[in-house]
Amino acid sequence: MGQVLVYIEGLPVRCGVCSLNKWWGGKKPRVQMCGCTPEPAVKPAFGSVRQKARPATAKTGRRGERNAARLMTGAGLLTQLTAGSGATASRSCERAFDTDMVSRLGDSWFKVESKAMTKVPGLTSFRALLSGSDMLRVEQDGEGFWFFSDAVMAEIGGLAAEAVEGRATPKRWEGA
Repeated sequence: MGQVLVYIEGLPVRCGVCSLNKWWGGKKPRVQMCGCTPEPAVKPAFGSVRQKARPATAKTGRRGERNAARLMTGAGLLTQLTAGSGATASRSCERAFDTDMVSRLGDSWFKVESKAMTKVPGLTSFRALLSGSDMLRVEQDGEGFWFFSDAVMAEIGGLAAEAVEGRATPKRWEGA
């Protein structure tokens, strides 16, 4: 079929830069193209070009776990990665490793799960709900959940560790 030229009031439209007649191109919505319009990128056929391999999921996840453990340890919580973290069953069908790390603050123990993903479902929505606040609490069916950044977690963990050890009064509340 060839190129379909662009006409306005019966006359072909010319480009002001390359002086060639313009034609309709691209998929919907159609665009006016000319000699100086770059060609649309064509996706290479599968297997024709070597694609960059993604990092192994286990390696990425383990890196995220180590980063979370460093953050919690730096905040004053005693944190330890579990052996074989994330494994859901052994040969005898025991749920031996049902968490990534265990963290202790005073007499309380917390199981911590860490996820490192390229696209976290709903993260954009939670960030929008945060709208400049430090923490977000959402509740569904009477059960509440909290969402906050690493920086806030480090500050809360540090204040909690100080309070458990009886070292200091939190700086935010001294003057209040």
